Amino acid sequence: MKEINSESLEEVFELLKEREKISWFSDYKFLSEHKGHRPGALHLYLGVAHGGKSTLMRSLIIDALRRCDKDKKVLIWLSEETENDFLIEFSMALKTMAKEDARTLLRKLLIHSEMNYSKLIKKNDLKTKYAYFRETIHNSDIDLIFFDNLTTSEFYMDRSIDDQSYFIKSLKEEVAEAKKPFIMVAHTGADMTENSHRLINMNDIRGCKSVINLVQFCYILQRFQLNDFYYPTLRITKHRGQTVENKMFNLQFDKEKNLYVKDYSINFLELKDNFKKRNVL
Repeated sequence: MKEINSESLEEVFELLKEREKISWFSDYKFLSEHKGHRPGALHLYLGVAHGGKSTLMRSLIIDALRRCDKDKKVLIWLSEETENDFLIEFSMALKTMAKEDARTLLRKLLIHSEMNYSKLIKKNDLKTKYAYFRETIHNSDIDLIFFDNLTTSEFYMDRSIDDQSYFIKSLKEEVAEAKKPFIMVAHTGADMTENSHRLINMNDIRGCKSVINLVQFCYILQRFQLNDFYYPTLRITKHRGQTVENKMFNLQFDKEKNLYVKDYSINFLELKDNFKKRNVL
C-alpha cells in the first residue's frame, strides 16, 4: 500500500509529464497516435502465422535504427530464425539504400537467436538462458528491444499456462525497471487463419490469455486477400495511459524492399467493406 503525500504527488506529476513526451519519433502514423513506443512498456503485435508480423517487425526495426542514438543499439531477439536467416531477409530492405547508410544502420543492430545459444551460453538449461535474457534487457547500450516471437520462444512455448503467466509477469517487471520499450510478436491460436469468418480479437492469442491483461499496448495485424492482392490492416486495441483518436490503419507494402513503408488511417466502414470482399474458400 502506498501512502499519498507531497512527494507522491510530485511523482504523479512527473508521470503525467512523461506520458506526454514523444519517446520515439516514427514515420508510422499508428505509432504517432500514442507518441511512439513507450519506455518501460510491453507492446504486443498479434496476428496469424505467416500473416506479415515479421515483415512489420523488420519495418519497425529500420524505423527505430534511423532514430537510435549513434552510441546506442536496437536488439532483435529471435525464437524462430537463426541470425543468418534474419540477416538474409533484412538485407532485402537494405539493398535499396546507399551502402554507407546500410552499414550505419547495421552497426546499431544486435541480433540474438535462441537457436544460437551455444555460442554464448555453456549451460543448456532454461534458468541460465533466462539469466542471459534478463541481462540483455538491462544492457545499458540497448535502447529498444524487439522479440520475435513470444509464442514460439522456449520461455513460453509448450510451457504450462501458469508458467507462461509467470514469465510475462516477470518480463513486465524487468522491462519497467529497464525503462525501455519492449516490442513483441505473438501468434493467434491455430483455429484463426487469414480466411477466418471474423476479425481477430485479443483473446485469440495462443496460450496464456493473461498476456493481454499485462501488456500496455496491443496491435492486431490482419490482412485480407482481395482478388490478386493483399489488404493489410493494423488495429490498435489497447493503449494504456494514452489517448488514441485513430485506431485502424492500412499498411502499404513495398515488394522490392519487402517492408511496410507507410500507413494511413481508415474508418470502420472501409475495414468492414474490405473484410466482406476478401477471398474466402
